[in-house]
Amino acid sequence: MDEGRRADVARWLRKARDDMAVVRLIVERSGPSAVAGFLCQQAAEKLLKGGLVAAGIDPPRTHDLEQLGRDARRSALAIEVDADGLAELAGYAVAPRYPGFPDDQADRDIRRLVSLAESVEAAVVAAIAQL
Repeated sequence: MDEGRRADVARWLRKARDDMAVVRLIVERSGPSAVAGFLCQQAAEKLLKGGLVAAGIDPPRTHDLEQLGRDARRSALAIEVDADGLAELAGYAVAPRYPGFPDDQADRDIRRLVSLAESVEAAVVAAIAQL
Protein backbone atom coordinates (compact mmCIF):
# COMPACT_ATOMS: atom_id res chain seq x y z
CA MET A 1 0.00 0.00 0.00
CA ASP A 2 1.45 3.39 -0.95
CA GLU A 3 1.97 6.11 1.63
CA GLY A 4 -0.96 8.23 0.43
CA ARG A 5 -3.40 5.36 0.75
CA ARG A 6 -1.89 4.37 4.12
CA ALA A 7 -2.48 7.94 5.36
CA ASP A 8 -6.10 7.88 4.12
CA VAL A 9 -6.71 4.58 5.90
CA ALA A 10 -5.21 5.98 9.09
CA ARG A 11 -7.53 9.00 8.91
CA TRP A 12 -10.63 6.80 8.55
CA LEU A 13 -9.55 4.60 11.46
CA ARG A 14 -8.69 7.60 13.65
CA LYS A 15 -12.14 9.12 13.09
CA ALA A 16 -13.77 5.79 13.97
CA ARG A 17 -11.68 5.49 17.12
CA ASP A 18 -12.61 9.04 18.09
CA ASP A 19 -16.28 8.06 17.82
CA MET A 20 -15.68 5.00 20.00
CA ALA A 21 -13.81 7.07 22.59
CA VAL A 22 -16.89 9.28 22.94
CA VAL A 23 -19.11 6.17 23.12
CA ARG A 24 -17.07 4.87 26.04
CA LEU A 25 -17.35 8.20 27.86
CA ILE A 26 -21.11 8.23 27.37
CA VAL A 27 -21.45 4.66 28.63
CA GLU A 28 -19.15 5.22 31.62
CA ARG A 29 -21.13 8.29 32.66
CA SER A 30 -24.56 6.77 31.96
CA GLY A 31 -25.13 9.38 29.29
CA PRO A 32 -27.59 9.23 26.40
CA SER A 33 -27.42 5.69 25.04
CA ALA A 34 -29.16 6.65 21.79
CA VAL A 35 -26.32 9.07 21.00
CA ALA A 36 -23.78 6.38 21.85
CA GLY A 37 -25.63 3.96 19.56
CA PHE A 38 -25.51 6.47 16.72
CA LEU A 39 -21.76 6.89 17.26
CA CYS A 40 -21.28 3.10 17.21
CA GLN A 41 -22.98 3.06 13.82
CA GLN A 42 -20.78 5.92 12.65
CA ALA A 43 -17.63 4.17 13.86
CA ALA A 44 -18.55 0.97 12.02
CA GLU A 45 -19.21 2.95 8.86
CA LYS A 46 -15.84 4.71 9.04
CA LEU A 47 -14.03 1.46 9.81
CA LEU A 48 -15.56 -0.28 6.80
CA LYS A 49 -14.74 2.68 4.58
CA GLY A 50 -11.17 2.62 5.86
CA GLY A 51 -10.99 -1.07 5.01
CA LEU A 52 -12.25 -0.38 1.51
CA VAL A 53 -9.61 2.33 1.05
CA ALA A 54 -6.96 -0.15 2.21
CA ALA A 55 -8.25 -2.57 -0.45
CA GLY A 56 -7.83 0.13 -3.10
CA ILE A 57 -11.53 0.98 -3.38
CA ASP A 58 -12.93 4.49 -3.15
CA PRO A 59 -15.66 4.10 -0.54
CA PRO A 60 -19.16 4.89 -1.75
CA ARG A 61 -20.90 7.94 -0.33
CA THR A 62 -23.41 5.97 1.66
CA HIS A 63 -24.38 5.31 5.24
CA ASP A 64 -25.67 1.83 4.34
CA LEU A 65 -23.68 -0.49 6.60
CA GLU A 66 -25.06 -3.57 4.93
CA GLN A 67 -23.82 -2.41 1.52
CA LEU A 68 -20.46 -1.44 2.99
CA GLY A 69 -20.23 -4.85 4.65
CA ARG A 70 -20.94 -6.61 1.34
CA ASP A 71 -18.35 -4.41 -0.39
CA ALA A 72 -15.80 -5.19 2.33
CA ARG A 73 -16.41 -8.95 2.03
CA ARG A 74 -16.03 -8.78 -1.77
CA SER A 75 -12.91 -6.62 -1.62
CA ALA A 76 -9.38 -7.91 -2.03
CA LEU A 77 -9.11 -7.93 1.77
CA ALA A 78 -12.23 -10.14 2.14
CA ILE A 79 -13.14 -8.41 5.41
CA GLU A 80 -15.53 -10.69 7.29
CA VAL A 81 -18.09 -8.82 9.38
CA ASP A 82 -21.34 -9.99 10.95
CA ALA A 83 -24.11 -9.00 8.51
CA ASP A 84 -26.79 -9.26 11.22
CA GLY A 85 -24.68 -7.08 13.51
CA LEU A 86 -24.31 -4.48 10.78
CA ALA A 87 -28.08 -4.49 10.31
CA GLU A 88 -28.52 -3.91 14.04
CA LEU A 89 -26.04 -1.03 14.03
CA ALA A 90 -27.74 0.40 10.92
CA GLY A 91 -30.88 0.85 12.97
CA TYR A 92 -29.06 3.56 14.89
CA ALA A 93 -28.08 5.67 11.86
CA VAL A 94 -31.06 8.05 11.90
CA ALA A 95 -33.99 7.24 14.19
CA PRO A 96 -32.23 7.66 17.55
CA ARG A 97 -31.35 11.25 16.71
CA TYR A 98 -34.98 12.33 16.66
CA PRO A 99 -37.84 12.47 19.16
CA GLY A 100 -39.86 9.30 19.41
CA PHE A 101 -37.01 6.81 19.57
CA PRO A 102 -37.46 4.80 22.78
CA ASP A 103 -34.58 5.66 25.10
CA ASP A 104 -35.09 2.45 27.04
CA GLN A 105 -34.39 0.48 23.84
CA ALA A 106 -31.06 2.27 23.44
CA ASP A 107 -30.29 1.61 27.12
CA ARG A 108 -30.91 -2.10 26.56
CA ASP A 109 -28.94 -2.22 23.28
CA ILE A 110 -25.86 -0.15 24.04
CA ARG A 111 -23.52 -2.85 25.37
CA ARG A 112 -24.25 -5.02 22.34
CA LEU A 113 -23.81 -2.07 19.96
CA VAL A 114 -20.41 -1.32 21.47
CA SER A 115 -19.43 -4.96 21.09
CA LEU A 116 -20.58 -5.00 17.48
CA ALA A 117 -18.61 -1.86 16.62
CA GLU A 118 -15.54 -3.31 18.33
CA SER A 119 -15.91 -6.52 16.31
CA VAL A 120 -15.99 -4.48 13.09
CA GLU A 121 -12.81 -2.73 14.21
CA ALA A 122 -11.11 -6.05 14.96
CA ALA A 123 -12.08 -7.50 11.56
CA VAL A 124 -10.94 -4.43 9.63
CA VAL A 125 -7.65 -4.07 11.52
CA ALA A 126 -6.89 -7.80 11.11
CA ALA A 127 -7.57 -7.63 7.38
CA ILE A 128 -5.42 -4.54 6.94
CA ALA A 129 -2.58 -6.18 8.89
CA GLN A 130 -2.44 -8.90 6.21
CA LEU A 131 -1.30 -6.35 3.61
